[in-house]
Amino acid sequence: MNSIDRRIAYDSMTLGGLVQRHARYRGEDPAVVAPDGAADARLTWREFDARVDRTAHVLAARGVQRGDRVATLLGNSLDLLALLWACGRMGAAFTPMSPLLNAPGIASLLADAQPRVVIGPGARHELLATCASAMGDAAPGLLFCDVSAAHPVPRENDFAALLAATPASPCAVSVRADDVMTIMYTSGTTGLPKGIQHTHFIAPCTRRRWPARGG
Repeated sequence: MNSIDRRIAYDSMTLGGLVQRHARYRGEDPAVVAPDGAADARLTWREFDARVDRTAHVLAARGVQRGDRVATLLGNSLDLLALLWACGRMGAAFTPMSPLLNAPGIASLLADAQPRVVIGPGARHELLATCASAMGDAAPGLLFCDVSAAHPVPRENDFAALLAATPASPCAVSVRADDVMTIMYTSGTTGLPKGIQHTHFIAPCTRRRWPARGG
């Protein structure tokens, strides 16, 4: 096998394509049962694939590119699951933060990860806005789920509204198996939390400085 063939075989390991494959070959089979508001959402592989595509387009419209970080402050939900796979599809690094974090913890992780976008619940929009604004020119864009009359946000920050207005066209990004798929932060019990990178090929490493946005 020559070097080009090896590269093609290696890059076939990218996780972002798994949902697409299932949608193609077993599109009507059940794929996801996940919390979604007051009830559980039940999606087939084809429906979930469309949800992932729409999510990726919403992120791309906010400037997310291959190599960027996308942080979340969400509990278990359909949005969280779709964001994970959307990041994999577009070569961005999914960076989940615990929804139990307080302001100093959120600010510390945002300062370290330097995400392009942060998605959180509408109930914590003021907290996230304060943490983001403290980052100055490096402030991430903000999107919010579970927006309600009690927790209003501008429409351009309403994740559900943006998702509903976005078509489910395929998201075509060239992703490599050694691109970072996730950044998972440690608990920080012996010091500051450390970001553990996992590539699509599941090769972990720890680092404190991330590549430049879009790198």
